[in-house]
Order: sequence, then C-alpha cells, then structure tokens
Amino acid sequence: MIEHTVYGQLPSMKNRRILKVIKGRIMNFKNPEAQRYVKDFLKQIPGNLQVRYDTPVRLTALIFYKTKRPDLDESLLMDCLESSSIITNDRLIWDKQILKYFDKHIPRVKFYVEKLTNKEISKHEGL
Repeated sequence: MIEHTVYGQLPSMKNRRILKVIKGRIMNFKNPEAQRYVKDFLKQIPGNLQVRYDTPVRLTALIFYKTKRPDLDESLLMDCLESSSIITNDRLIWDKQILKYFDKHIPRVKFYVEKLTNKEISKHEGL
C-alpha cells in the first residue's frame, strides 16, 4: 500500500477544460491552474512511490480545500497518480472513497493506493 500527502489546492476539472482549434481539429487541454498542480504534484512524489501498479486498486483520498466552495472532484488526482507512475492507468481504480475536508491554511491531498485482493477483484467482475 502507498500512503502519501501532496500539498496544494487540488483544482476541480469540472467545466474547466480549454478547447482550442489546431489545424482544423478541436483539441482538449487542461487549464493553466491544473497544469501547475500536476507539475507541483510530480515534484512531491519520491521515486520509491513509483511502483506502477498494473492491477486493479483502491484509492482513498482525503482532500483538504481552503474553502467550502470547490466541488469535490478527484479526476485530476487520478490523472496525477498515472502521470507520477504510481499506477499505469487510472482505469485501474476500481474502488474509491473520496472525502472532503477544509483547512484554510494547508490545503492538501492525503491519498492511499492499495492493490485489490483476488477476492475483491472477483466481486467486481461478478464472479
């Protein structure tokens, strides 16, 4: 199991994508705030956490926001877990518990990633 805390406010990705037309094609980009968060996230992940889980996992995340205003949205966290090589693909997150907290002084995300057991995988597969 991996347990780690990343400091900084996790931005919501809801309705925050930027669409641009490049060479006649519509491209979808993360907004600058999300791009900065990803860079900060990657700087805070030590090499020993880059285990590259390639089987189904459980994600538990405690997201501490500065205010009550932001929507609870873990989608960028899931992208960051993949970008940081903790998991090989965010589609492998089959079980998740996401909790919202408030800390106006130290916004952060404390997360736990653990492999699902064969028994848990069988339940998800309906066997």
